[in-house]
Amino acid sequence: MRKTRSRRRAGKRSARRRVLLPLAVALVAASAVYAFTASISFSGTVQAGDGIGTPPTPSITSMYFTYNSATPTDVDSVTLSFSAAVTAVQASLVGTWSSSCSGSGAGPWTCTWSTDPTIAGINGNKTLRVVAT
Repeated sequence: MRKTRSRRRAGKRSARRRVLLPLAVALVAASAVYAFTASISFSGTVQAGDGIGTPPTPSITSMYFTYNSATPTDVDSVTLSFSAAVTAVQASLVGTWSSSCSGSGAGPWTCTWSTDPTIAGINGNKTLRVVAT
């Protein structure tokens, strides 16, 4: 008489394979993902930009506007002084950036516009932006 295998036992083996194979794949994938999440550490000070140094953050210590003598409702220029030396200045008044700013060090720096901003525009916008580097 020939022995036959029980179908019950074969079913258990295939059920184990169905569970163990995905489990093994999941373990391999999890270890690979863990390898990619290793941390990177930096020593010293890290800053945005090129090179190492502290960017200047000067305050405006004085500011005054010069009005157009022929049309006193127009602003010819703004003159600024800073708490520390800067190398370049730009100013925006009524949403228009200055066409020219001249000066040196902590100031005074004088910025002019190709088209003079008006007092009415300043009252509506009320924003003076200054960028100094």
